Amino acid sequence: MLVVGISEGRLPSPRSLVGAAGPAGALEEERRLASVAWTRARRTLTLAYEPDAPSRFQVEAFDPEVVARDAP
Repeated sequence: MLVVGISEGRLPSPRSLVGAAGPAGALEEERRLASVAWTRARRTLTLAYEPDAPSRFQVEAFDPEVVARDAP
């Protein structure tokens, strides 16, 4: 499975957080959506993201060695 746009500023989506009745709830919904995408992968999971700005959810979910912040 390939998931594109897993970068801070895209996930969580600023549009979903701004003006939300409950910003904390909106943030949790974004976190849940990311988790569902990752757990649906059957054999492989590839996350496409900006190396200098991985999503906070990605940083929370994976070991630092997996989230290569200095990847080319």
